[in-house]
Amino acid sequence: MDDTILYDDIKGMLDSPPLLAPHPNFFRLRAFCRYIVDVMKQIPHPGYPQHGWAGMVLQPTIFALINATPFVLPPNPGLYAVYHQFATPAAMKMIDSQHKIDKNLYKTYKNIHRAVYNVLQTSVLPQYQASATPGLTGWDASMSIIDIFAQLDATFGKPDAQAQLNNDSNFRAPLPPTETPETLF
Repeated sequence: MDDTILYDDIKGMLDSPPLLAPHPNFFRLRAFCRYIVDVMKQIPHPGYPQHGWAGMVLQPTIFALINATPFVLPPNPGLYAVYHQFATPAAMKMIDSQHKIDKNLYKTYKNIHRAVYNVLQTSVLPQYQASATPGLTGWDASMSIIDIFAQLDATFGKPDAQAQLNNDSNFRAPLPPTETPETLF
């Protein structure tokens, strides 16, 4: 990645998510998650050109249905490039170039994480935010986006009888030729 995608750009893309008020439920969470995934697909990722950063939001098993390569969050490359002992000037330039790419990718990841986390914080009322950390009463910024969505889904994303009936009828209906099977999931 030659450039870092800025927080304000990502925040602008996430400007009007579906409402989760008055409280999250199956349908609202599904629409909200689909909206976030659609936005994440629009943000380019060099390792996943078709799906962008959607793997940051989707559960790994769901992402495996649409992409054979598992989504891996970029590691922190550190402030400085690390050179091999007796590195030639050409090797040092290559290492510097790769370090810049890795650094931009990591900064983009942090900006995306912060933007999605802030959207979740403003969309979900505090009483519906539960932390996996004992003694903590809300989400903290160190939680991954996948963990937050999994917690919301486990707590509020269970369909009621009417939702299950609607899903069954949706699955049994013929699939339009313009749709992919992944849209059912």
